[in-house]
This record gives sequence, structure tokens and C-alpha cells, in this order.
Amino acid sequence: MPLHHVASHLQNASRARNAMTSIPLSKMNLAVAIGLYKQGLLSSVQRGDLKGPDEVYTATTPENIATRRIWLGLKYRDARPVLNKCHVVSKPSRRIWMSVMELEELAAGKKGKEMRSASSAPIKGSWRFKRPSVAE
Repeated sequence: MPLHHVASHLQNASRARNAMTSIPLSKMNLAVAIGLYKQGLLSSVQRGDLKGPDEVYTATTPENIATRRIWLGLKYRDARPVLNKCHVVSKPSRRIWMSVMELEELAAGKKGKEMRSASSAPIKGSWRFKRPSVAE
């Protein structure tokens, strides 16, 4: 599932007041889910299958990869979703490239290029990192 589908799915699930929702298991989706969890936007992140979260650890194998899911517990405060808006900032029509230093400044609340700081709006998406050339 592309990242913009995950963002849309999370936004729709929180608006529908679902307690839990699932997204396909992939390294990228898991990294995004763990990042949202660490920022306090999700109540839980669990691996599972199409039926629900695993009660006992189940390894992902080539035979069961199609059924593996990441189950996310959505968080609410005062009957309102904590994660109410979620969208990807960098997209094919508008690529956003930031260095690690620029991301640190954005997270610290300083003005980022072409976007508002984290203090005026939460970090909403993913960024592609520009790899330094050998000459740098």
C-alpha cells in the first residue's frame, strides 16, 4: 500500500471512530506506524493477520506474507481523534528534499523550507532524503 493510501486510510478510520484499523505489513508501513506511535498519535502497534492482532508471535514467511497486517490502535481525546489530519507532503508533483539538519530544525519548531514549522502544524508526512554526493 503506497504511503498516501496509508495516510488516507488512517484519516478515514479515525473519522469513523474505529478503535483499531489495519494496514498491510511492509517495512515502510511499520516504520511510519512506529513513528506515529512514538509521537503519541497511536495507542498501539501490533502485528497480525486479516482476522486481528496476533496473540502469539507468528513469524512472517513467504507462505503467509499476503495475509500479514499491522494493527494500529487509534487514539482519541475528549471524543475527538488525536490523528485528525494525515497526508503526505512529498509527492510526485511536489518533491520535498530535506537534509537531516533541516528535519531536526523543523522538528524543533523552526521554519522549514516550503512548509510550516512543527509548532504550528504537526509533521504530517514523509520526506525523501537527498543523499550527499561524494564531493560533499
